[in-house]
Amino acid sequence: MAFELGRMLSDHLGRPGAAAAAYARARKLDPQGDFVEELLVRWAQAAYAANDVGQCERLRDEYVSRFRGGQFTSTIKVSCGPSAP
Repeated sequence: MAFELGRMLSDHLGRPGAAAAAYARARKLDPQGDFVEELLVRWAQAAYAANDVGQCERLRDEYVSRFRGGQFTSTIKVSCGPSAP
């Protein structure tokens, strides 16, 4: 439910800060859930859009470490702005 709330806040309402908070809650409620790979990417994108570059970079690094070669690798590598590796 918190994951879907984050998607609505981000995709339809343009509220990245609130979306990031919803994604954080979703992760806390189900840290190993079925959607954790997508969750990390969406959370990083919301964090960056909310001007929290540090959080974006932490989430990007976690994703790359945990899902090396995952389906969202190319997306998350550019999610934190132009200086992302």
